Amino acid sequence: DPIAFVVSGLFQNPYFVKEDIKTADGRMDSTKIIEYLGRKLREPDTFSYIYNWFDKELTTVFDLDVFEKPFPVETGVGIYEKDQVKALIIRLEDLSGTGTKAISEFLDMDTPLILKKANVRAELNESDAYMEVLNNLSVDPDLCREIYSSKYVRHFYDEGMINKFISRWANNG
Repeated sequence: DPIAFVVSGLFQNPYFVKEDIKTADGRMDSTKIIEYLGRKLREPDTFSYIYNWFDKELTTVFDLDVFEKPFPVETGVGIYEKDQVKALIIRLEDLSGTGTKAISEFLDMDTPLILKKANVRAELNESDAYMEVLNNLSVDPDLCREIYSSKYVRHFYDEGMINKFISRWANNG
């Protein structure tokens, strides 16, 4: 979810924000953050890292284009191969579900992989502000449709998932 990624990234790395998004006592200010995100999500380059990651990291380095074949959106897990390169792609939303089994099989592990949750944003410092932003950030429906119309989103999510993202952010607040 590109919008969720941007929100989470802001809380993970608030020092990259060139605006004051804190209260007088130095805590994250959800009102300021929502206002900031309202502007940031409209900037054309906000999603360039997310949308271009596979092209920059896999295609450029390994000549492996994950967009050449469909992604299995029903499982959220796909294996892509070219020459000597084999990549396991797991949609983040599916990591704790089908992802653990897929990683174990991909690595040919004798025992199943057990993932431990760490760095869970809702459980860390500033979790109150984070939850307030998640619950109150409302994005213009047309902007949502534009964000979720990218090649990246359309490749890894089906129409129902995309509509849920749009509904979640456009009808929030």
